[in-house]
Amino acid sequence: MSALRPLPAEPDDTLHAGAGRQRRVRHLLVLGGADDGGEIARDDLLDLADLAACRFPSATLTTGPGPVGDVTPGVLTLSRHTTVVGPYGPGAGLRAPSTAHVVDVLVPRERGERALAGSGDPDGLSRVFDAGLPVHEEARVVAWLLDVARRLHGTLVLATDAGPATLTPDPDAHVDLTVHSDVWLDPEAALATLRALDARVVYAPDGTDWDGPPETLRIQGPAISVLDDAARAALHDEADAFDIHTLTTPEQRTGYALHLDLGDDGLVAVEIGGEEHPPLSVSRHAWASAGTIAYRVRWFPLDDLELLEENPAPGHRIARTRAAERMGQLARTLHAAVGGVVTDAADLPVHPEDL
Repeated sequence: MSALRPLPAEPDDTLHAGAGRQRRVRHLLVLGGADDGGEIARDDLLDLADLAACRFPSATLTTGPGPVGDVTPGVLTLSRHTTVVGPYGPGAGLRAPSTAHVVDVLVPRERGERALAGSGDPDGLSRVFDAGLPVHEEARVVAWLLDVARRLHGTLVLATDAGPATLTPDPDAHVDLTVHSDVWLDPEAALATLRALDARVVYAPDGTDWDGPPETLRIQGPAISVLDDAARAALHDEADAFDIHTLTTPEQRTGYALHLDLGDDGLVAVEIGGEEHPPLSVSRHAWASAGTIAYRVRWFPLDDLELLEENPAPGHRIARTRAAERMGQLARTLHAAVGGVVTDAADLPVHPEDL
Protein backbone atom coordinates (compact mmCIF):
# COMPACT_ATOMS: atom_id res chain seq x y z
CA MET A 1 0.00 0.00 0.00
CA SER A 2 1.25 3.47 -0.79
CA ALA A 3 1.80 5.88 2.06
CA LEU A 4 -1.17 8.07 2.91
CA ARG A 5 -1.01 11.76 3.54
CA PRO A 6 -1.15 12.91 7.18
CA LEU A 7 -4.44 14.08 8.65
CA PRO A 8 -5.29 17.69 7.79
CA ALA A 9 -5.27 20.20 10.61
CA GLU A 10 -8.52 20.22 12.54
CA PRO A 11 -10.33 23.40 11.41
CA ASP A 12 -12.06 23.91 14.74
CA ASP A 13 -10.80 22.02 17.78
CA THR A 14 -13.44 23.41 20.12
CA LEU A 15 -17.11 22.74 20.70
CA HIS A 16 -19.72 25.08 22.11
CA ALA A 17 -20.68 23.70 25.52
CA GLY A 18 -23.03 25.84 27.55
CA ALA A 19 -21.47 29.20 28.27
CA GLY A 20 -17.92 27.98 27.62
CA ARG A 21 -16.00 26.20 24.92
CA GLN A 22 -14.91 22.61 25.08
CA ARG A 23 -11.79 21.21 23.44
CA ARG A 24 -11.71 18.10 21.36
CA VAL A 25 -8.87 15.61 21.46
CA ARG A 26 -7.61 12.89 19.15
CA HIS A 27 -7.26 9.29 20.26
CA LEU A 28 -5.76 6.76 17.86
CA LEU A 29 -6.57 3.10 17.33
CA VAL A 30 -3.57 1.29 15.84
CA LEU A 31 -4.24 -1.95 13.99
CA GLY A 32 -2.12 -4.47 12.14
CA GLY A 33 1.58 -4.44 11.44
CA ALA A 34 4.25 -5.54 9.04
CA ASP A 35 2.67 -8.91 8.26
CA ASP A 36 -0.84 -7.80 7.26
CA GLY A 37 0.16 -7.10 3.66
CA GLY A 38 -2.16 -4.06 3.53
CA GLU A 39 -5.27 -6.24 3.37
CA ILE A 40 -6.49 -5.08 6.78
CA ALA A 41 -7.35 -1.56 5.67
CA ARG A 42 -10.62 -1.99 3.81
CA ASP A 43 -12.41 -4.29 6.25
CA ASP A 44 -11.38 -2.53 9.44
CA LEU A 45 -13.74 0.42 9.26
CA LEU A 46 -16.58 -1.88 8.22
CA ASP A 47 -15.87 -3.98 11.31
CA LEU A 48 -15.69 -0.82 13.42
CA ALA A 49 -19.05 0.35 12.08
CA ASP A 50 -20.67 -2.90 13.17
CA LEU A 51 -18.98 -2.77 16.59
CA ALA A 52 -20.02 0.87 16.98
CA ALA A 53 -23.64 0.01 16.21
CA CYS A 54 -23.51 -2.43 19.13
CA ARG A 55 -22.77 0.43 21.54
CA PHE A 56 -23.92 3.72 19.99
CA PRO A 57 -27.53 3.77 18.70
CA SER A 58 -26.88 6.69 16.32
CA ALA A 59 -23.62 5.37 14.84
CA THR A 60 -23.56 5.97 11.09
CA LEU A 61 -21.03 5.10 8.41
CA THR A 62 -21.28 8.41 6.57
CA THR A 63 -18.49 7.68 4.10
CA GLY A 64 -17.38 4.16 3.29
CA PRO A 65 -13.66 3.35 2.99
CA GLY A 66 -12.15 3.13 -0.47
CA PRO A 67 -10.63 -0.05 -1.89
CA VAL A 68 -7.31 -1.37 -0.60
CA GLY A 69 -4.65 1.12 -1.67
CA ASP A 70 -7.09 4.01 -2.01
CA VAL A 71 -6.09 7.14 -0.10
CA THR A 72 -9.72 7.99 0.74
CA PRO A 73 -10.49 7.17 4.39
CA GLY A 74 -13.92 6.27 5.65
CA VAL A 75 -15.86 8.38 8.14
CA LEU A 76 -17.86 6.82 10.97
CA THR A 77 -20.01 9.17 13.06
CA LEU A 78 -20.67 7.99 16.63
CA SER A 79 -22.54 11.14 17.71
CA ARG A 80 -22.80 14.77 16.67
CA HIS A 81 -19.53 15.46 18.53
CA THR A 82 -17.50 12.27 17.91
CA THR A 83 -16.18 10.98 14.60
CA VAL A 84 -13.97 8.05 13.62
CA VAL A 85 -11.88 8.45 10.46
CA GLY A 86 -9.72 5.89 8.71
CA PRO A 87 -8.09 3.55 8.39
CA TYR A 88 -5.00 5.44 7.31
CA GLY A 89 -2.35 3.16 5.89
CA PRO A 90 1.32 2.77 6.75
CA GLY A 91 3.31 5.98 6.64
CA ALA A 92 0.42 8.27 7.53
CA GLY A 93 2.55 10.04 10.13
CA LEU A 94 0.06 9.78 12.99
CA ARG A 95 2.38 9.03 15.92
CA ALA A 96 2.06 5.30 15.12
CA PRO A 97 4.46 2.62 13.82
CA SER A 98 5.15 3.03 10.11
CA THR A 99 3.88 -0.51 9.44
CA ALA A 100 0.51 -0.07 11.14
CA HIS A 101 -2.90 1.14 10.03
CA VAL A 102 -4.38 3.92 12.10
CA VAL A 103 -7.95 4.96 12.91
CA ASP A 104 -8.33 8.55 14.12
CA VAL A 105 -11.00 9.33 16.75
CA LEU A 106 -12.01 12.94 17.42
CA VAL A 107 -13.94 13.27 20.70
CA PRO A 108 -14.76 15.99 23.26
CA ARG A 109 -12.19 16.24 26.03
CA GLU A 110 -14.18 15.58 29.22
CA ARG A 111 -12.16 14.77 32.33
CA GLY A 112 -13.21 14.25 35.93
CA GLU A 113 -11.50 13.33 39.18
CA ARG A 114 -8.51 11.07 39.60
CA ALA A 115 -9.18 7.42 40.39
CA LEU A 116 -9.39 6.54 44.06
CA ALA A 117 -6.16 5.16 45.49
CA GLY A 118 -6.24 1.39 45.67
CA SER A 119 -9.16 0.99 43.30
CA GLY A 120 -8.95 -1.75 40.71
CA ASP A 121 -7.49 -0.79 37.34
CA PRO A 122 -7.59 -3.85 35.06
CA ASP A 123 -7.49 -1.76 31.88
CA GLY A 124 -4.79 0.71 32.99
CA LEU A 125 -6.97 3.79 32.54
CA SER A 126 -6.21 5.32 35.94
CA ARG A 127 -2.52 4.84 35.24
CA VAL A 128 -2.72 6.55 31.87
CA PHE A 129 -5.18 9.29 32.86
CA ASP A 130 -3.52 9.96 36.20
CA ALA A 131 -4.60 13.63 36.23
CA GLY A 132 -8.29 12.80 35.85
CA LEU A 133 -10.33 10.01 34.28
CA PRO A 134 -12.48 10.60 31.19
CA VAL A 135 -16.16 11.19 31.94
CA HIS A 136 -19.40 11.48 29.97
CA GLU A 137 -18.98 10.99 26.20
CA GLU A 138 -15.21 10.69 26.27
CA ALA A 139 -15.50 7.93 28.89
CA ARG A 140 -17.99 6.03 26.73
CA VAL A 141 -15.83 6.39 23.62
CA VAL A 142 -12.60 5.40 25.40
CA ALA A 143 -14.33 2.36 26.94
CA TRP A 144 -15.54 1.35 23.48
CA LEU A 145 -12.07 1.86 22.01
CA LEU A 146 -10.62 -0.38 24.70
CA ASP A 147 -13.12 -3.11 23.87
CA VAL A 148 -12.48 -2.74 20.13
CA ALA A 149 -8.69 -2.80 20.60
CA ARG A 150 -9.07 -5.92 22.73
CA ARG A 151 -11.26 -7.57 20.08
CA LEU A 152 -9.03 -6.62 17.12
CA HIS A 153 -5.70 -7.05 18.96
CA GLY A 154 -4.93 -3.37 18.56
CA THR A 155 -3.22 -0.61 20.53
CA LEU A 156 -4.51 2.78 21.63
CA VAL A 157 -2.56 6.02 21.55
CA LEU A 158 -4.52 8.19 23.98
CA ALA A 159 -4.32 11.97 24.23
CA THR A 160 -3.72 12.55 27.94
CA ASP A 161 -2.82 15.78 29.72
CA ALA A 162 0.80 14.59 29.87
CA GLY A 163 0.93 13.83 26.13
CA PRO A 164 0.28 10.72 24.01
CA ALA A 165 0.14 7.52 26.05
CA THR A 166 0.12 3.99 24.64
CA LEU A 167 -2.26 1.38 26.02
CA THR A 168 -2.53 -2.18 24.71
CA PRO A 169 -5.40 -4.08 26.37
CA ASP A 170 -4.95 -7.80 26.97
CA PRO A 171 -7.15 -9.64 24.42
CA ASP A 172 -7.60 -12.50 26.91
CA ALA A 173 -8.41 -10.42 29.99
CA HIS A 174 -12.20 -10.88 30.01
CA VAL A 175 -13.49 -14.39 29.41
CA ASP A 176 -17.18 -14.19 30.41
CA LEU A 177 -19.72 -15.00 27.69
CA THR A 178 -23.50 -14.74 27.39
CA VAL A 179 -25.92 -16.56 25.12
CA HIS A 180 -29.04 -14.45 24.51
CA SER A 181 -32.05 -16.37 23.23
CA ASP A 182 -35.84 -16.44 23.16
CA VAL A 183 -35.78 -20.11 24.22
CA TRP A 184 -36.08 -21.10 27.89
CA LEU A 185 -34.40 -24.31 28.99
CA ASP A 186 -35.83 -25.93 32.09
CA PRO A 187 -33.18 -26.75 34.71
CA GLU A 188 -33.30 -30.45 33.91
CA ALA A 189 -32.84 -29.80 30.20
CA ALA A 190 -29.98 -27.36 30.74
CA LEU A 191 -28.24 -29.75 33.10
CA ALA A 192 -28.53 -32.64 30.63
CA THR A 193 -27.31 -30.44 27.77
CA LEU A 194 -24.18 -29.31 29.57
CA ARG A 195 -23.48 -32.66 31.23
CA ALA A 196 -23.23 -34.16 27.74
CA LEU A 197 -20.18 -31.91 27.40
CA ASP A 198 -18.82 -32.18 30.94
CA ALA A 199 -20.19 -34.63 33.51
CA ARG A 200 -18.96 -32.41 36.35
CA VAL A 201 -21.73 -29.83 35.81
CA VAL A 202 -24.13 -29.72 38.78
CA TYR A 203 -26.99 -27.62 40.06
CA ALA A 204 -25.83 -24.61 42.04
CA PRO A 205 -26.11 -25.18 45.80
CA ASP A 206 -29.53 -24.20 47.07
CA GLY A 207 -28.23 -22.77 50.35
CA THR A 208 -29.80 -23.25 53.79
CA ASP A 209 -33.53 -23.12 54.40
CA TRP A 210 -34.73 -20.20 56.51
CA ASP A 211 -36.21 -21.29 59.84
CA GLY A 212 -37.59 -17.90 60.80
CA PRO A 213 -36.12 -15.16 62.99
CA PRO A 214 -33.85 -16.17 65.86
CA GLU A 215 -35.61 -16.89 69.15
CA THR A 216 -33.72 -14.05 70.83
CA LEU A 217 -35.38 -11.52 68.51
CA ARG A 218 -38.44 -9.90 70.04
CA ILE A 219 -40.54 -7.43 68.08
CA GLN A 220 -43.08 -5.27 69.81
CA GLY A 221 -45.94 -4.90 67.39
CA PRO A 222 -49.03 -2.71 67.47
CA ALA A 223 -51.97 -3.71 69.60
CA ILE A 224 -54.52 -5.86 67.77
CA SER A 225 -58.18 -5.67 68.59
CA VAL A 226 -60.01 -8.88 69.55
CA LEU A 227 -61.82 -10.46 66.59
CA ASP A 228 -65.38 -11.71 66.87
CA ASP A 229 -66.30 -15.22 65.72
CA ALA A 230 -67.47 -14.15 62.23
CA ALA A 231 -64.33 -12.10 61.49
CA ARG A 232 -62.11 -14.92 62.75
CA ALA A 233 -63.92 -17.48 60.53
CA ALA A 234 -63.61 -15.21 57.46
CA LEU A 235 -59.89 -14.74 58.11
CA HIS A 236 -59.33 -18.49 58.36
CA ASP A 237 -61.29 -19.11 55.13
CA GLU A 238 -59.14 -16.54 53.29
CA ALA A 239 -55.94 -18.11 54.62
CA ASP A 240 -57.10 -21.61 53.60
CA ALA A 241 -57.92 -20.42 50.07
CA PHE A 242 -54.48 -18.83 49.75
CA ASP A 243 -52.76 -22.01 50.96
CA ILE A 244 -54.73 -24.21 48.53
CA HIS A 245 -53.86 -21.91 45.62
CA THR A 246 -50.17 -21.92 46.54
CA LEU A 247 -50.00 -25.69 46.92
CA THR A 248 -51.82 -26.44 43.65
CA THR A 249 -49.99 -23.90 41.45
CA PRO A 250 -46.76 -25.17 39.85
CA GLU A 251 -43.65 -23.28 40.86
CA GLN A 252 -42.57 -20.76 38.26
CA ARG A 253 -38.81 -20.45 38.15
CA THR A 254 -37.44 -17.07 37.17
CA GLY A 255 -33.82 -18.14 37.20
CA TYR A 256 -31.35 -20.79 38.26
CA ALA A 257 -27.66 -21.60 37.99
CA LEU A 258 -25.37 -24.50 37.18
CA HIS A 259 -21.81 -24.86 38.44
CA LEU A 260 -18.67 -26.43 37.04
CA ASP A 261 -15.84 -26.74 39.56
CA LEU A 262 -12.47 -26.57 37.78
CA GLY A 263 -10.38 -27.08 40.92
CA ASP A 264 -7.29 -24.89 40.84
CA ASP A 265 -8.67 -23.13 37.75
CA GLY A 266 -11.62 -21.74 39.69
CA LEU A 267 -15.37 -22.08 39.23
CA VAL A 268 -17.54 -21.57 36.15
CA ALA A 269 -21.12 -20.57 36.83
CA VAL A 270 -23.85 -20.69 34.19
CA GLU A 271 -26.57 -18.31 35.35
CA ILE A 272 -29.89 -18.54 33.53
CA GLY A 273 -32.62 -15.92 33.80
CA GLY A 274 -34.70 -13.39 31.92
CA GLU A 275 -33.37 -10.00 30.88
CA GLU A 276 -35.81 -7.19 30.18
CA HIS A 277 -33.20 -4.90 28.66
CA PRO A 278 -30.69 -6.87 26.57
CA PRO A 279 -27.66 -5.01 25.18
CA LEU A 280 -27.97 -3.08 21.94
CA SER A 281 -26.08 -5.79 20.07
CA VAL A 282 -29.00 -8.13 20.87
CA SER A 283 -32.06 -5.86 21.10
CA ARG A 284 -31.67 -4.77 17.46
CA HIS A 285 -32.92 -8.25 16.48
CA ALA A 286 -36.71 -8.43 16.15
CA TRP A 287 -37.02 -11.59 18.24
CA ALA A 288 -35.37 -9.83 21.20
CA SER A 289 -37.60 -6.76 21.28
CA ALA A 290 -39.68 -8.07 24.19
CA GLY A 291 -36.71 -9.28 26.23
CA THR A 292 -34.63 -12.42 26.16
CA ILE A 293 -33.34 -15.31 28.22
CA ALA A 294 -29.70 -14.82 29.18
CA TYR A 295 -27.39 -17.79 29.70
CA ARG A 296 -24.40 -16.13 31.38
CA VAL A 297 -21.20 -18.17 31.49
CA ARG A 298 -19.04 -16.54 34.19
CA TRP A 299 -15.63 -17.35 35.63
CA PHE A 300 -14.75 -17.04 39.31
CA PRO A 301 -11.01 -17.55 39.94
CA LEU A 302 -9.68 -18.73 43.28
CA ASP A 303 -8.33 -15.22 43.91
CA ASP A 304 -10.89 -12.79 42.52
CA LEU A 305 -8.69 -9.80 43.38
CA GLU A 306 -6.53 -10.77 40.40
CA LEU A 307 -9.43 -9.67 38.19
CA LEU A 308 -8.70 -6.08 39.23
CA GLU A 309 -5.04 -6.21 38.23
CA GLU A 310 -3.76 -4.86 34.93
CA ASN A 311 -0.96 -7.44 35.01
CA PRO A 312 -2.23 -10.46 36.98
CA ALA A 313 0.05 -13.22 38.21
CA PRO A 314 1.17 -15.95 35.76
CA GLY A 315 -0.86 -18.56 37.66
CA HIS A 316 -4.01 -16.51 37.16
CA ARG A 317 -3.34 -16.20 33.44
CA ILE A 318 -2.80 -19.94 33.07
CA ALA A 319 -6.01 -20.74 34.97
CA ARG A 320 -7.89 -18.13 32.92
CA THR A 321 -6.72 -19.64 29.64
CA ARG A 322 -7.82 -23.13 30.63
CA ALA A 323 -11.14 -21.88 32.01
CA ALA A 324 -11.79 -19.79 28.87
CA GLU A 325 -11.45 -22.83 26.64
CA ARG A 326 -14.06 -24.75 28.62
CA MET A 327 -16.34 -21.67 28.83
CA GLY A 328 -16.27 -21.32 25.06
CA GLN A 329 -17.33 -24.95 24.73
CA LEU A 330 -20.17 -24.43 27.22
CA ALA A 331 -21.41 -21.32 25.41
CA ARG A 332 -21.21 -23.04 22.03
CA THR A 333 -23.18 -26.02 23.39
CA LEU A 334 -25.85 -23.73 24.80
CA HIS A 335 -26.08 -21.80 21.56
CA ALA A 336 -26.55 -25.04 19.61
CA ALA A 337 -29.49 -25.84 21.91
CA VAL A 338 -31.25 -22.46 22.10
CA GLY A 339 -29.90 -20.35 19.22
CA GLY A 340 -29.77 -16.58 19.52
CA VAL A 341 -26.71 -14.34 19.85
CA VAL A 342 -23.48 -14.90 21.80
CA THR A 343 -21.78 -11.83 23.28
CA ASP A 344 -18.51 -11.34 25.10
CA ALA A 345 -17.93 -9.50 28.38
CA ALA A 346 -18.18 -6.18 26.50
CA ASP A 347 -21.59 -7.13 25.02
CA LEU A 348 -20.04 -7.38 21.55
CA PRO A 349 -21.26 -10.27 19.38
CA VAL A 350 -19.11 -13.36 19.00
CA HIS A 351 -19.53 -15.98 16.27
CA PRO A 352 -20.10 -19.38 17.91
CA GLU A 353 -17.51 -20.97 15.61
CA ASP A 354 -14.88 -18.64 17.08
CA LEU A 355 -15.41 -19.96 20.63
